[in-house]
Amino acid sequence: MADSAIRLRLRGTTPLNLDSKGRFALPTKYRDIINECSDGQLVMTVDPAGRCLLIYPEPVFEQIEDAILDAPNATEDMRKLERTVLGCAESIKLDSASRMLVSPYLRQTGQLDKKMILTGQGNKFELWNEENWNEYMQSQVIPEMSDAIRQIKI
Repeated sequence: MADSAIRLRLRGTTPLNLDSKGRFALPTKYRDIINECSDGQLVMTVDPAGRCLLIYPEPVFEQIEDAILDAPNATEDMRKLERTVLGCAESIKLDSASRMLVSPYLRQTGQLDKKMILTGQGNKFELWNEENWNEYMQSQVIPEMSDAIRQIKI
């Protein structure tokens, strides 16, 4: 693979249900993208901010992993990032029904129960407990936009 960054277009928010075995089906609109870029190989880990789980196509995660491993880890913040993102990372493969299994550890860490939200974030997905997602979204009214946001011209 070339050294250039992989840029995907994962976007949108989808309510999902976790089955009794801890699986959920990847929405149809994402299946071709994921199969083309990673042959259904994904990596699930904990969001360093602690709000949700992150799901990356494996080649995208490997770029992040390389960046973390190449960075000096002399600071406690870098060691925390390594422990959270790399230490909690689990490789997963979509099954024949395009489902992925969330391990008991990641289900507990992500506070996942039956009702969840999957949201595309460009090169990754976030997987949220539905109640936590709704609370987060209600708190996201931006009273005054920063200069960085203003420059994007949303």
